[in-house]
Amino acid sequence: MKGGVRAAPALLALALLPAPALAHQSGLSYGTLSAKGDRLELTLRLSAAELAAAWPELALGPPGRGVVPEALAREVLRTVAVTQVRVACLVAAGAGRIEPPDAVLFTEELRCPRQGEPVTVRLGFVERMPPGHVHLAKLLLGGRVEERVVDARHLGFDVVAESSTSRQAARFVLLGIGHIFTGYDHIAFLIGLLLAGSALRDVIRVVSSFTLAHALTLALATLGLVTPPAALVEPLIAASVVYVALENLLDLWRKRARPGRRWRIAFGFGLVHGFGFAGALKELHLPGTGLATALFSFNLGVELGQAAIVAMAFPLLAQLRRRPGFAGAGLPAGSLTVGAAGLVWLVQRVAW
Repeated sequence: MKGGVRAAPALLALALLPAPALAHQSGLSYGTLSAKGDRLELTLRLSAAELAAAWPELALGPPGRGVVPEALAREVLRTVAVTQVRVACLVAAGAGRIEPPDAVLFTEELRCPRQGEPVTVRLGFVERMPPGHVHLAKLLLGGRVEERVVDARHLGFDVVAESSTSRQAARFVLLGIGHIFTGYDHIAFLIGLLLAGSALRDVIRVVSSFTLAHALTLALATLGLVTPPAALVEPLIAASVVYVALENLLDLWRKRARPGRRWRIAFGFGLVHGFGFAGALKELHLPGTGLATALFSFNLGVELGQAAIVAMAFPLLAQLRRRPGFAGAGLPAGSLTVGAAGLVWLVQRVAW
């Protein structure tokens, strides 16, 4: 809300002043960013006098010739950083030209690798301008027009390409499925829980407890309400794998299963695993406008992937349990394998 109050005077100026006047206002610059598929077109209109003050070593040519030194265009555009999921978008072309009477227009074309993904723009040249400089950016996103205000305190902004809610949801469902299938520590924890669960009713209780717990902490962490550090969360996830394997071995040693305890373990460690899922989602640097869709769809994808793993593993384990030697050799061997993997991850993550 405070950002909106600060931006209001500048946006009012953008609406009331004609375009040529904006270029000549001291302490004010403006530009446009147009998104077309995987291509971004950026224009910046800056005061020639302020450019000369910011880069005195790179003199502008005579206004009448319309020549901007290549070195000046390169230096100004170098301060512009456009990234997508922490990967820099590729610069396809960039140039500058003098725009009479006293402005300089810079243009740049970029290509971003992931069409439809959010893009982060940082305009570093604002730091070199005189104190109080404000840049007004207009975003042209298909049929949508948005404005952003950039100053020395807020040098960047996020751009979300126009796409339907259904497309966004489908993309995050796939990301959730992909994350659970490549999250080997999560899979190992699930397999460890399933190894000792013989009755379908007990397996449903365990999986439901795990699902409820990690959905809860995924939401809390993604919304920024609870954000434990990854240096704590990742070793705890590895420790959960070790713990469930030890629990299986202890039950074998006692010669009795404890299904009532198993769902509590799933819930407790499920809270920790949810923070791990949230870490993967946060790496996308989602803006607030797409957060609700992303959170729900990503969690749905995780649940679908988890259900697929359980659907494949449970019948296989049920067949193995019918064999006479499974309880005496197969179950301890499987638990030891799961525990060894968890121990390796734990040592690696504590060291890291």
